[in-house]
Amino acid sequence: QSKAGGGVAAIVLAAGLGTRMRSRRAKVLHCVGGKAMVVRVVGACLDVGLRPIVVVVGHQREKVEAVVRRAFPRAALKFAWQREQKGTGHAVRVGLRRVGRGARRIVVTSGDTPLQKAATLGALATSFATLAFVTTRLADATGYGRVVRDRSRPGAPPARIVEQKDATSRETRIREANMGLYGIDAAWLRAAIRGLRAENAQGEFYLTDLVAIAARAGKVVATHRVRDPREVLGVNTREELAAIDRCASNWSL
Repeated sequence: QSKAGGGVAAIVLAAGLGTRMRSRRAKVLHCVGGKAMVVRVVGACLDVGLRPIVVVVGHQREKVEAVVRRAFPRAALKFAWQREQKGTGHAVRVGLRRVGRGARRIVVTSGDTPLQKAATLGALATSFATLAFVTTRLADATGYGRVVRDRSRPGAPPARIVEQKDATSRETRIREANMGLYGIDAAWLRAAIRGLRAENAQGEFYLTDLVAIAARAGKVVATHRVRDPREVLGVNTREELAAIDRCASNWSL
């Protein structure tokens, strides 16, 4: 697996409550393979040498922070409080304030994607692209952002990501899904994130809009395709949690 080397930080998005879990417990504290999901994600970040690791917390922030610190008492961890959940772009902006100026690249990942592998995070950390992100092909990509490419050019780079609620019926048929893991040039990210607008069905600041911003500016945008979708599936419901938990026992990070 690729070690990141120095200068690559991580931002772990872990602020949501997860209302579809039908639980009072913050979503990232639900366990997969006997460990809280956010603990598994932070562990994968540590395995690849990312530092600092900034965990963006919101709902039950004290509990989330306590669980993570207890699991990794000596790690270079920081926590950023997202007071209001205004989307992934807003969460990353909050996290950036805690990263520090030493980072040349930032890996953004999600605390509810518990089977992600250090090797995948390493590929994002070491990519030469201004923005690299993980995709996979899903038989049914409902709920995930779709990767839109110029279909007239074979092998064309991504032009944008369209979220489910903003997609046309044609776009919802795209099977290549964005899985919410990114490796982004730090200087470019700090400048570009100021350009995000909440002009969408959710009224939120989407991190995914950075793909179109980078593509329009002529930056290198790359995808890292994961062959086994289970590695990057997020957990939103108890059914999904049970399914991921079943395959965690023979899953190697």
